[in-house]
Amino acid sequence: MQIDLIVTGGEPLAWEWGRVLDGRGGVSKCEAAIRAWMEGERAGWVLFWDATLGRPERALIQELIRCPVDVWHAGLWLGLGGLPELFDFVVPCWMLHGDPDPTIEASSWRVTLRCCLIRGELLGWLQGLDAGYASLEAAGLDLGYRAMAAGALMRHRKELAGGAPAADAVRLGIEDEARLTAKTRGRKWLLYGLARAVMASARGLAESARAYRRARKAALVQPGGWQRRGGGMSREAGRAARAARVTVLVPTVDRYPYLRVLMRQLASQTVKPHEVIVVDQTAPDRRQCDWVEAAAGLPLQVLELDEAGQCTSRNAGLRASTGEWVLFLDDDDEVAPDLIERFLASAEEHGADVVCGVADEVSGARVPPWFEIRRMSDVFPTNAGMVRREAFQRSGLFDLAYNRGARADGDLGMRLYRSGAQMVLDPAIRVLHHHAPSGGLRKHKARVVTYARSRTSVWARHLPEATELYLRMRYFTPRQVRESLIQSVLGTFAVRGPWWKRAAKIAAGLVLLPDTIWHIRRRANTARRMLAQYPAIEQLGMQATGCPAAEF
Repeated sequence: MQIDLIVTGGEPLAWEWGRVLDGRGGVSKCEAAIRAWMEGERAGWVLFWDATLGRPERALIQELIRCPVDVWHAGLWLGLGGLPELFDFVVPCWMLHGDPDPTIEASSWRVTLRCCLIRGELLGWLQGLDAGYASLEAAGLDLGYRAMAAGALMRHRKELAGGAPAADAVRLGIEDEARLTAKTRGRKWLLYGLARAVMASARGLAESARAYRRARKAALVQPGGWQRRGGGMSREAGRAARAARVTVLVPTVDRYPYLRVLMRQLASQTVKPHEVIVVDQTAPDRRQCDWVEAAAGLPLQVLELDEAGQCTSRNAGLRASTGEWVLFLDDDDEVAPDLIERFLASAEEHGADVVCGVADEVSGARVPPWFEIRRMSDVFPTNAGMVRREAFQRSGLFDLAYNRGARADGDLGMRLYRSGAQMVLDPAIRVLHHHAPSGGLRKHKARVVTYARSRTSVWARHLPEATELYLRMRYFTPRQVRESLIQSVLGTFAVRGPWWKRAAKIAAGLVLLPDTIWHIRRRANTARRMLAQYPAIEQLGMQATGCPAAEF
């Protein structure tokens, strides 16, 4: 396959696989090289390359272009981790803002144009670089974010940069950071982020004001729009996917009517599950067995636990599982007859270790547009997620710190992501989630006030639980944690509705402010104590330990 080379630094190289274009000299020169490439015969792949890194390793490039990945790069290895810094103030605890170790292969949108291998059809669809940036580093980050938002699958691999040593951390100019923030998060979040950066003494007032004026009109990146041509599976790959063994794992607490429905739907799957493991945590005096009739024909295994806990129950099910894949569902999910088939097909097509579906709410509430495109996943839903068994060897199982609290799914998702798992969100895979009024985390009085309720009620406040703060403190920097807490406080003043309702919410927020701060501080102190006691993460075939399965 033809691979064209765009040189972004050093001296031009002899290149036998395609055209060589000179993109040295900054953003404008690189953009001109891309334009020249687009006007000619477009190659299947384009390699952006800084020749000061040496010569590209051809055997590795041949290996990478055979993978179902759209962009390969070495951005984290070459100093782009954590950029832009304004994201610390805008999306401080976003999963994809907490970078994996740059020495491992992992998903990342932080592209460097010093070392980037990209599908030609994707580069053409993206229409090259945004020439509004001063630095090539910022233009590469912008290209990476737009590719991710379009639905491209992206992987970081330091070996692509040859034997080049790890680069020092790059620092972007404030105007480049502002433009990237405006394009990815919008004008309001740009203003907020710059204001917080000034208050935190991370940026000066004059330069931040100037950066806002220049960046505020930048167009917001819209999700979706690109679809790789020639996607999908061969007939042979489809047969192999359908032959894979899938364990379906369903914890349940006091939800037998919902469980019966789910069992009937699993019994009628087009691809039969290898096994269905139900972990029943209902109190013994209320425990029922007649629901098993709905599972007729299923290879069913029932585990009974006398003490409810979302992590102990799922870990028990994982220890008992024997499938190559584990599909996590909630007991109050409803699923289509081809759910397992769709999961397996998506995993095969995208070379994924983790496939995440979308949970539609029974209320009919629409999911955000970000969840309607196939893309690198920044979530892991335990009511619609499938994991390759081998991935647990790197990430470990569920952390017992979340046994009766929120965000066990988020924690496992962070560890899967940071251990290098290829995580894909596929909106073609849907479940219907009922939000049963009893059972689940409600047994432990967690998630008493949801985000949605806080945005419709004047008095309801959505405050982070201690387990949520524990997650943030484990994976993010002190500044990122602090900024997330500030956003939690400011969120108590937000509501949807007419002006009078917004005014009432602000008044209520002011009245409740001392209580809000007290609750957050108390929960933060609890989270710090949890850090001393946990994580308690076990691996398949091992007992729980006080040490994490993988250090990040």
